[in-house]
Amino acid sequence: MIPFGQAVQIVTLSLALFYVTKWIIQDFLGIKIGNAGAELISKMLRETPLWAFFLCVFIGPILEEVAFRWLPILLFGKSMIVGVIISLIFALIHGLHDKKGNFILPLPQFILGLVFWNVATTHGLSSAILVHGLFNAVALTMALLTLKPESYYAARA
Repeated sequence: MIPFGQAVQIVTLSLALFYVTKWIIQDFLGIKIGNAGAELISKMLRETPLWAFFLCVFIGPILEEVAFRWLPILLFGKSMIVGVIISLIFALIHGLHDKKGNFILPLPQFILGLVFWNVATTHGLSSAILVHGLFNAVALTMALLTLKPESYYAARA
């Protein structure tokens, strides 16, 4: 199992990489990137924040790490070629279009897929689940802190 401090370092670097990538591609080049499910997650955070955290910090990472890291490693091995292909699939399942049909480039999810692949192949499945869950917890906390208070209270009325 990866030491918790090292997991926090990986999450911190991943978040920095995620937001730098987002800034360069989305804000500088004008290409929308992100997660097609972001609208649903935002709605869940407004309506049922504890349920959103439970799903995104515990259930999602367990299911995704088993499906996208553990099974491929068992079936195809730990090669980087497999990691790149699986990371591409991981990115694509996070969506290419938002609810309005706008194209979304899932590059950050591809990069995160590579990070999670590296953690899974060097430290094991439980470590990949831990890092993935920590990443989602920090990202959800940041999203919750940026929700407009009126939208939060309107959803609860």
